[in-house]
Amino acid sequence: MPDLPYQVNRFSIGVRGGVAAQSVPSFGFSALLDLRYAHYWVKSSKSPKLGIMTGVGVGYMQYGQNLVKDNYTVTVGNVAYAVDINKAQAVNRQVQLEIPVMFSMVTPKGFFLNVGPKLILPVYGKYTQTIAEPKISAYLPELSGNPIVNEVVMGKLTKEQMDVTDNLADNPCKLMSLAFGAELGYEFKFKNGHSLDLGVYADYSVYTLYNNSVAAGKVITVTPPTYTSPAI
Repeated sequence: MPDLPYQVNRFSIGVRGGVAAQSVPSFGFSALLDLRYAHYWVKSSKSPKLGIMTGVGVGYMQYGQNLVKDNYTVTVGNVAYAVDINKAQAVNRQVQLEIPVMFSMVTPKGFFLNVGPKLILPVYGKYTQTIAEPKISAYLPELSGNPIVNEVVMGKLTKEQMDVTDNLADNPCKLMSLAFGAELGYEFKFKNGHSLDLGVYADYSVYTLYNNSVAAGKVITVTPPTYTSPAI
């Protein structure tokens, strides 16, 4: 957009992309389209322009986590179930809106800095968790850990436990995250008065209300057996 020496209002459109990590060893990526408006207070063309920037970003974010080697024991009644998992993979995908309210500074030489909070609103999300190579055994503690071979007591795995999905629609009240971000870059000015910005950014999530209902706790639970059905 035209970049005049005493410009006060400024509209811009841009794209952002980068890697996204929730925690080690999770890893992912994000890509956003930004529509922004900034209002500056300017005294002269020789002083930095200071102002407030807001707008909306629309984008896609995905990150995954590989959980390797997990084992634990679940006790139901007088039966202990030993669960040994060699590999479990969790992937979170979501389309989100991002609304920044940031302090903005542009120097006369073209360097810019934007710092401030960003409200993140997921509009679509899907969480999947896949378990590979699980092993479950059952035993009675009072029998010195001898395994049980009766399938009614020993139990069996179901497809729902091996591959679970949690949709954002199932969590209607968990739709907000708050991040703190910083953007640093440089403006290239053209003869027609327009400018092109290139820069780097970093966002850090400081608060979130969105949680996957299937992500908490151990990945496999046990439903006790009945007279007519085996343990699941």
